[in-house]
Amino acid sequence: MAISKEEIINAAIDQQIKYGVPASITLAQAQLESGMGTSSIAQRSNNLFGIKAYNWKGPYLSTSTGNYRSYSCVANSVWDHSLFLSGKRYQPLHMLNVTDYVGWANGLQKLGYAENPNYASLLKEVIEKNGYAKYDQIAVQLASQQGLKTGYQNDNLVHLDNLQGHWFMPIDLSGTQITGEYHEKRPNHLHEGIDISTKGTYRDVVATEDNGVVVATGSSSSAGNYVTVQYNRVDGIKFQCTYMHLSSISVAKNQTVLGGTKLGVSGSTGRSTGPHLHFMVKVQAPGSQEWKSYNPLAYLGEISVRGGMDTHLVNGKGQDELAIARSTMIVDPNNVNQDGSWSQADQYNWLADSTNSNDPTKWLSALTGNENSDGQDMITNLISTLFKGAVFFAMRLDHPTDDDQSQSDDQNKDKEQSKDVKIDEKEMNKEREVVDADELHKSASLAYDAQTQEQQTQQQNVKLA
Repeated sequence: MAISKEEIINAAIDQQIKYGVPASITLAQAQLESGMGTSSIAQRSNNLFGIKAYNWKGPYLSTSTGNYRSYSCVANSVWDHSLFLSGKRYQPLHMLNVTDYVGWANGLQKLGYAENPNYASLLKEVIEKNGYAKYDQIAVQLASQQGLKTGYQNDNLVHLDNLQGHWFMPIDLSGTQITGEYHEKRPNHLHEGIDISTKGTYRDVVATEDNGVVVATGSSSSAGNYVTVQYNRVDGIKFQCTYMHLSSISVAKNQTVLGGTKLGVSGSTGRSTGPHLHFMVKVQAPGSQEWKSYNPLAYLGEISVRGGMDTHLVNGKGQDELAIARSTMIVDPNNVNQDGSWSQADQYNWLADSTNSNDPTKWLSALTGNENSDGQDMITNLISTLFKGAVFFAMRLDHPTDDDQSQSDDQNKDKEQSKDVKIDEKEMNKEREVVDADELHKSASLAYDAQTQEQQTQQQNVKLA
């Protein structure tokens, strides 16, 4: 089915209202990258901007020039593009007036969006030739009529650090439904987790991320069979996830688990009216000894974003609460220089794309004849950089740093502390402090519309042979 220009225009206007990316810029980039949806890649994947499938777990299109993200509709491609331009690298552009397409065009070139030195001029030429600037004004007027601040979604975005690992939903969510909300009022207590009805089925329950340690297993009259796993992240944040009402348990206390490890099978043990998973989350900030109750949907939204999962979890009203949580978050690259220039990883990705190869020999060949501004031969510079990186890595292997040793000590300490972790009914029913994630989820729910959106992932991961 052919992609219509009107469809792209409407999506660009909608995303300007939500994320503050000028519709004119979106349209000009779509025209330069895909001929406004007429390219072969766009026709086969709805990918208007040639975004490749780096670390992408969703569907993709495989071509002779690489793998490209595939979207179910044009609107999702435009949405993904807006999220990409809402990352930390491009946040300075959001300080500009949303109708300043000249400033945006110049800024995109300066911040290294494309290697073409004339990219800004090309964008401005396309915008002015086609009169795309009028759509910026239309978006501003529509936002005003709806009582919305242009870019409200960008203002509410939570920027997540780029952590490596394996990420999973705690259970297969297909055909499930939320039947118990976080912090809804129950007799004598607040509900400390969410209830996920499995509609009469029994499903495997798995670890949601790596670096997990089983800190508790057991059974009680209210929770039934339960497992608690503590996930110790490299950034110092710790999460404890408790899975309740299981029909069986597959792990033992103090066992280490990776993302996707089977913990047990969902069920209806304990105080339960039918097969479901009660999922509860607590968080401990770096340097703190206090565990605080945490909105499970905020946690699952983060897991979904990190894993590039286009998963859905609806409530009784048909609202996709997982998509709402997911829409408030974005994973930022950790390889962007403070001055906005391309990092070493970005340069390697560009070389891989330009040569359609991971072979450094071909990279060097492609660079022959070019020089840096300081006069140094780029081949010499690249070889030097690669050599220094390899030596540094080898030194880290032979001589762990104090930070490495500290992380090892912390992990051992966590294992010792896990021996004292207990789950009892009073603890489960105790009212806890509501953390900021709950308020964030509520505010996002008010602003979020019902359209299904494909999840963005990091484009910056380096391809290596």
